[in-house]
Amino acid sequence: MKTKNMGPIYVLTAAILWSFAGLLIRYIPWNPLSIGSVRGAVACLVIGLYRRSWRVTLNRPTIFAALCVMATSFLFMAASQLTTAANAIVLQYTAPAYVIIMTLIKGGQRPRALDLITVTLTIAGITLFFFDRLNPGAFWGNVLALLSGVTFACVFFITSLPEVDPAEASFLGLGMSALFLPVLFFDRAVRVSGMAPVALMLIMGVFQLGLAYIMFSKGIKKTGPVTASIIATLEPILNPVWVFLAVRERPGPLAIVGALVVIGAITGYNLKVSSKNEEIK
Repeated sequence: MKTKNMGPIYVLTAAILWSFAGLLIRYIPWNPLSIGSVRGAVACLVIGLYRRSWRVTLNRPTIFAALCVMATSFLFMAASQLTTAANAIVLQYTAPAYVIIMTLIKGGQRPRALDLITVTLTIAGITLFFFDRLNPGAFWGNVLALLSGVTFACVFFITSLPEVDPAEASFLGLGMSALFLPVLFFDRAVRVSGMAPVALMLIMGVFQLGLAYIMFSKGIKKTGPVTASIIATLEPILNPVWVFLAVRERPGPLAIVGALVVIGAITGYNLKVSSKNEEIK
């Protein structure tokens, strides 16, 4: 296979690796701060070795983007422990809708029909999640997943600024997660759960996040935006599939409909915008 054809394969590999987050979290009884800090620290080490550099450009936008990267990770970990894997990943996947809103507010421009349709469908899909199998834990899990979508949107929005390098912001955010490593000493689950969760944490840090980041950064440079958008959609689809196959966790009927609405709206928007960008080029 020629090197020029490897871009989509790299992106596909990243999407598949990312999709195992929900399953791996199911087997790690640690609290979200413990999981996020170890996962981020290990991934930062892997990416730093790959980059052969530990330097980042420090400015306010980059630091804020890094904080959002870190917050997204911790919020997603907490949400995944409280609600279903499908709810956690799909509600985080609403991030592009928030980016649309942020862009419109910043630019002071009138929304296009495509923007309004996408945001409306996304809100409709979100609403279905909160009417499905309501219980206190699932409710707050959904709330945290939604917040992870907001912080994830902030990452996209801020890293689009000319003074911010997306790769450096992500790298810094993962490194900042290591600041919470002392939480491990206060997490009783870490002391009593044995070595199996430690092994799974290494897998998460090295492969599910670190290697996935490297694969995506290599692939996105050689993949068209339309193709990348389609491939990236596999993550919110595969994530709950792995969990269902392993532990038979299934979302409720309304959540499934909501997921289809959200994924369909966001994917359609990405494809439409990406197609227009390619036509302009």
